[in-house]
Amino acid sequence: MSTVISLENVSKKYKNRQVFNSINMTINSGEVVGISGPNGSGKTTLLKLILGLTPPTSGAIEIEEKKLDSKNLFAQNAGFSFKEFGPLNNYSGLNNLRIVSRLKKKDLGNSFTSPDNLMKLVGLDPQNATKVKKYSLGMRQRLSIAMSLINNPKIVVWDEPENSLDNEGKILLQDLLSQLISQKKTIIMTSHDQQFLMHNATTLFEVNAGRVNVLLENLPYD
Repeated sequence: MSTVISLENVSKKYKNRQVFNSINMTINSGEVVGISGPNGSGKTTLLKLILGLTPPTSGAIEIEEKKLDSKNLFAQNAGFSFKEFGPLNNYSGLNNLRIVSRLKKKDLGNSFTSPDNLMKLVGLDPQNATKVKKYSLGMRQRLSIAMSLINNPKIVVWDEPENSLDNEGKILLQDLLSQLISQKKTIIMTSHDQQFLMHNATTLFEVNAGRVNVLLENLPYD
């Protein structure tokens, strides 16, 4: 497997708070990476560093052999789901997906990642014109996951994807994960549920006290 993401001696500091101190991390193509750790340990910040959504204070980050810097700010072939980067409240779910597709300026390429099909994959009705501001938290989470898959990204990054999902939503999430794994996507996700991560991840990292440590490697996907 080839290296898709690498962090070399990466540190991150916010004002007087040192979040990470000289961390190193390698993620290979097709890996399913789980990231665990206590609240406030920096899991979300780590995902943002990987995607180029926040710059490191020092160190080097490369995605698909391209260094994230002032000339290459963001991961180009990645889709992501974060609570703080949610859908637009005054649009329907389907229109949110269409907007993301236009922003990425790419041909959708296949039916799997079409807006209509993605809505169905996460258990939402593409014909429902209800504005997102009237969605429940679980519906918003489902839509955010669908938005992360627009335009068939090679890298999928999810911050606590099972958060706010009911039992049906968790089953749909598991089915979707299985499909993405069969497509050889590189998947990176955080969770407080270590059982969920161990069931799905091939490599498990723990974030704690400014460090990122490998807990388990070469896990079989169940």
